[in-house]
Amino acid sequence: MKAVERFKDFLPSDDPKQRLVPLSPADERLILLPISEEEEAEASHLPYPNLIGVCQYPSAYTRLEMRYAMSILSRFRTKWGKKQFEVLVKALEYGYATRAMGLKYDGSQGDDKTNVLEGFADSSISLPRSQGCRYVILNNAAISFTSKRHTKTNDSTATAELTQQYLCVCDVKGYRI
Repeated sequence: MKAVERFKDFLPSDDPKQRLVPLSPADERLILLPISEEEEAEASHLPYPNLIGVCQYPSAYTRLEMRYAMSILSRFRTKWGKKQFEVLVKALEYGYATRAMGLKYDGSQGDDKTNVLEGFADSSISLPRSQGCRYVILNNAAISFTSKRHTKTNDSTATAELTQQYLCVCDVKGYRI
């Protein structure tokens, strides 16, 4: 709520719009277009680094589903345009609209599923490095969610998927210890 108050001058209206997703596929395609020098100069007065920092905190600790959006938007910390800032404002509105939502841990599924870790991973092949995400669930709620680019270039979709699956297995193993 304080973040919305702080950046209210950049919101499209006085009240934040109700958003269902932090980053739509159309917004993702839009922000990944190259940024011209004119666009960068036009948006240089916008507080992009400040807003990304404010939005990353909840994505790390309370709004795990925002991690992918923050990972994509963080690529523009040094060079951003108006379209990147507008999508970041939409992510802020999403965080505000879903602030009352939470995770419900339910250990009453029966003895065979109580306190069992489950991991899920997915990756997409892209240049220069693939983007992957993984999450670990315990008692029907996420306890870990990560989305970031791989450290090495993948030469096939299978390699990208296996890299992400390996990282997910490491997460699950770490929680079991």
